[in-house]
Amino acid sequence: MIIFIADVRGKGLVVYDSSVKSMCRVESDYMIPTKKVVSISNKKFPYDGGVFGTVTLYDELYYVTTPGTIIYKIKIESLLKCTNKKKTNELTKVAIKIPSDSAQIASAGHSIFYGDADGNAILGTNVFKKSGANTIKLAQNDEKLQGISSLKTPYYWNKLIGLSDRYHLFALGIANLKDINFRYFEMDLAEIQKKMNSIS
Repeated sequence: MIIFIADVRGKGLVVYDSSVKSMCRVESDYMIPTKKVVSISNKKFPYDGGVFGTVTLYDELYYVTTPGTIIYKIKIESLLKCTNKKKTNELTKVAIKIPSDSAQIASAGHSIFYGDADGNAILGTNVFKKSGANTIKLAQNDEKLQGISSLKTPYYWNKLIGLSDRYHLFALGIANLKDINFRYFEMDLAEIQKKMNSIS
């Protein structure tokens, strides 16, 4: 079993391989956010983040830094070799350019799912299709999808599930405690997969 642990404060990844009982830390310049301000629903606040969301898809690890508008990918095999920072930089590739900050990401089939923080939306990108025409907006709701803080694809329930919250309003000191500030949502993963696979 291979476990990847995002080190938000340390701006890196911890890689554990149980088959050989080894653990190491991997760093890359691409694991450091290029800015220290996050934007959710076009409201900005300071946030010193790092690697926030990670998923595996076949033989690659995909990750996003928060704040950040790029999902990167790197071969799992190279991470298991515990490459140094310079080599990790060389092996890291841009997988998806996203419209605004995203926190968590999820995967299923050939697709990566992520939030569009300023658009209050959930997007899906089929990474096996030609870039530029391989992304679909799965849901958008200005009221209910502010700040998507969690996305998961539990195969047992065949759902895309997640949480949205209004943390940004708390960070800015303008939250109304009488409002609904946290929401749970779920979507039919089989239907999503049909849409994602229909991308030409």
